[in-house]
Amino acid sequence: DLASTTLLRGRQLGLATAQQALSCANGMMRCPIPALDPEDLFPAELGLAEPYKECLAGATPLWYYTLREAECFGQGKRLGPLGGRVVMETIHAAIAASAHSTFNESGTVNDIFTMPDLISFSAGH
Repeated sequence: DLASTTLLRGRQLGLATAQQALSCANGMMRCPIPALDPEDLFPAELGLAEPYKECLAGATPLWYYTLREAECFGQGKRLGPLGGRVVMETIHAAIAASAHSTFNESGTVNDIFTMPDLISFSAGH
């Protein structure tokens, strides 16, 4: 099935796990992102066998974690903290990569333009 194939392909490609993403994000932030409890990550109604739970608990695919996080934190209507951070970082990287980006304007310290700089810039214009 598609879910199993996606899980296997992600592992084969060495995609980052949710635990790796949390560790990275929490290393950069002053306010850490809370991790989901195993009960939230693998609710009983999924019927996931214990060996799979144990395997996935330490290496949860980021896409699955993001979906569960949205369900737990946002009742399925909005992203959770890690999912929101991933989207924000993706948008930030896309803006920074543009030749016409405000990130490329002069006046930034050491040519680094952060999200707080963007918010400040936006508020002032």
